Amino acid sequence: MKELDEIDKMEAYRKRHVLFLCGLWFIICSAMSAMAYFFVIKNGGAAMVCVYIAIGAFFLCFWSFRIFNNDYRKRLKKTFMDALAKQRGMYYSIAGSFKIGDVYDHHLIPPYDVGRTEDGFFGTIKHVPFKLQEVHLENIHKNKDGKETRTEVFKGLMIILELKKFLKFHTIAMPRNPARTWLKTNMSWKTRKFERVGLPAKFEKTFDVISTNQVESRVIFDPAFMERFLELCSAVRASAISASFKDDELFIMAETRKNHFELGHVFKPLSDDDMTLVEEDLKIISDIVDVLKLNPHTGL
Repeated sequence: MKELDEIDKMEAYRKRHVLFLCGLWFIICSAMSAMAYFFVIKNGGAAMVCVYIAIGAFFLCFWSFRIFNNDYRKRLKKTFMDALAKQRGMYYSIAGSFKIGDVYDHHLIPPYDVGRTEDGFFGTIKHVPFKLQEVHLENIHKNKDGKETRTEVFKGLMIILELKKFLKFHTIAMPRNPARTWLKTNMSWKTRKFERVGLPAKFEKTFDVISTNQVESRVIFDPAFMERFLELCSAVRASAISASFKDDELFIMAETRKNHFELGHVFKPLSDDDMTLVEEDLKIISDIVDVLKLNPHTGL
């Protein structure tokens, strides 16, 4: 990625930010020092006032740093991701590539109060149309005093792959959890039509599979595909993976508990390691296609 002219432009932009911040901090500290001297020390004021002035100077410096650092990181991310996506024949959107509501009917997304999507990539990779984005879901709780606390529900990647064949039924694979699987197939009105699919013990140690049709689910999860699916967690470095096969879509939720596609700092030049980490995050989509492409029924 060194050959990209945009990165060199962003480095010049970063240096201008650093110079401006240093000058601004010099002015703030000088002004606050003069204020402390003329209005407090010279007039024999309380020393504690100087402490308050110093704290004020610190917060002004910190506030200005946050503004300039956030501005640089946003510009850098947009510039770098656009260039990276273009180089790979895809597109980038800082706000995400699809709405969470578009995948509600896959019945994988847990209940949540607040959802945030960002860093979306979409296009075609190895002849497979895809959409990928980072998602953070939270629940909000308020106590009797109205104090708000947030609980993380999901943090990771959501991915949509377009299948070459249209599936007549709906099949879901989830991390092994017998209690949740029973509730989904017996208590939830959305998934009551689903039945648990019995698969080999090796696979069921890790995943539960439910479906609206036993025959089609076993065609999808044939022995070769199950082996590849078991490799998926390690391939995308996820702590948990859920997948839904419906119509002509494969929807995947990969819980990674990390911030993807983050790079840059106003006081740190962009390094090869930073760019490598981002490229590895994006490589997830090609890893998924490679891992799952053997199944002839889904057409990957």
